[in-house]
Amino acid sequence: MFEDCITFDKTVLNQSTNIKLLGVHLDTNISVTTHGDKIVSKCNTRIFLMRKLNTIGLNAEGLKMFYISNFQSVLSYAAPS
Repeated sequence: MFEDCITFDKTVLNQSTNIKLLGVHLDTNISVTTHGDKIVSKCNTRIFLMRKLNTIGLNAEGLKMFYISNFQSVLSYAAPS
């Protein structure tokens, strides 16, 4: 067995280079690069949906509501003030 293994209730726990803590992805260097990549990925999906809503004719007020509820919450979560 490995010396650095951690066991919990007779189960060997695997080491990880990334962890998700309260919705924020951190790596072993306490860098938020992974977290930033996840945010970009989420926003890309939402941009696709917003373009589709625009294509089907959703008005500016509806697009604004979509932005506030789907983008602003993702971008501002865990952001420094």
